[in-house]
Amino acid sequence: MPDIPAESLFSEALASLVGPGEALRILKNIGTGRIAELNGVLIRFFALVEGGDVYVDDTLKSANPDRPSLVPDALQPEDGLVLVRIREGATALALPVLGIALGCLKFAGGGGPTELLSPVLEGAKALWENVIRLRSPEDDDAIVTLRYMACVNARKGLVGRVHYAASTSELIEGTSMRPARTVAALRKLHELRVIDVSWEDQAGDFSKARNSWSIGL
Repeated sequence: MPDIPAESLFSEALASLVGPGEALRILKNIGTGRIAELNGVLIRFFALVEGGDVYVDDTLKSANPDRPSLVPDALQPEDGLVLVRIREGATALALPVLGIALGCLKFAGGGGPTELLSPVLEGAKALWENVIRLRSPEDDDAIVTLRYMACVNARKGLVGRVHYAASTSELIEGTSMRPARTVAALRKLHELRVIDVSWEDQAGDFSKARNSWSIGL
């Protein structure tokens, strides 16, 4: 993922996850004001986290008029761009997953502004640091599973304002992977503390069809 103008950070992260067309539909439902708030939450997060795969470059950059952007016109800066730099080798899925998780948290309970208080900041840092540990090709199944969960979260959590959790059987069907591969992927994501689970029966039995999984924050 290339450098991203800070004003369109959430919008472009969402597009990288669900595609430009679906992203525009979701953004239209979210509204310009909330997109701006989500951009602000993400920018503040990366400004507070030193080092790592993504960081905020607050040096004013000249805008590229030929560069397509999903950011609404009302959010376009007049005199330049603050860039969010993404280091080479960073997991492309990490930024969208964090954005979706913070977005769903932000819209929960009426959608008031989410401040980066200590528990939220620590949870976001932990999620970020764990997601960026996923690497292709060895973690491809875990990446596919997490991408599926993040995509459905974008549609149901951001647009529908509902908490989303997927059963093991839904994830098997949605990812089109064999059950053994899906279970192994869930085990990997759970060990990394990227996802939370509500067990159907006995804790630790990953194979149960009605285990309920959600992105952890």
